[in-house]
Amino acid sequence: MKNDLSANYVLMKDIQESGNFTNGVLKEIPEVEWQPLDDFSGKFYGNNHSISGLYVNSGDSYVGLFSEIDGGSVTNLTIKDSYISSSNSGAYVGAFAGYMYNGTVKYCHNVNTTVVSQKYAGGIIGVAYKNPYYCSNSGDITSVQYAGGIVGMGMVEVMQSYNTGTIKSGNRAGGICGDGGAINCYNLGSVSGPYAGGIAGNATLSSVKNCYNGGVVSGANTPSGITNLSLGTIQNNYYQDGTAGGGISGGDSE
Repeated sequence: MKNDLSANYVLMKDIQESGNFTNGVLKEIPEVEWQPLDDFSGKFYGNNHSISGLYVNSGDSYVGLFSEIDGGSVTNLTIKDSYISSSNSGAYVGAFAGYMYNGTVKYCHNVNTTVVSQKYAGGIIGVAYKNPYYCSNSGDITSVQYAGGIVGMGMVEVMQSYNTGTIKSGNRAGGICGDGGAINCYNLGSVSGPYAGGIAGNATLSSVKNCYNGGVVSGANTPSGITNLSLGTIQNNYYQDGTAGGGISGGDSE
């Protein structure tokens, strides 16, 4: 596959890579790490199969199954029981791709895969500029700067997706996006960080509509049921009473 990243591929069976995991917990560091595939512009049909046992502990800038998706599409694929991390101070890290500038990600799921970054961490995509659709995350997502269950950061509106994983950040944290928008999404996982929201840490110039948060949100600066700070449209959102002290958005009382 690495010899032609513009071609079309169909996954015909589940794949187990070299990492040894039990319920997402790494039991043994493998001798061979996964090398992310660069600049994918083809089509990858997961065919409702899974890839498990991916292990990446890198110092690279773009890290995931694919380092970058640019014009390509990834659909109907699950990545499970894996560990994907970068120590690079400006890293873009996601289970499926570190960075998606132009492309499509639909029906993609992170199951018990840990994602760790020094800057941008997403359960699906680290940084995205196209909307992911129908995705989910149950993995632990941790970043120094931006962490989200689906997307770490992006000028996007994630569609019809949900998070049940634990999201932690030293800055912006959201159940769906560390910084970004969401439509028809929900979060049930715990979210923590200085600027934390049940759906988005920030929704900079993006909308958050028709979303629900039922996960506990904690942090120093008015942890919010939906988004900690927004410059976009916040509409028709709900959060479970007692999950956040900052209201719908950044200290609202509603």
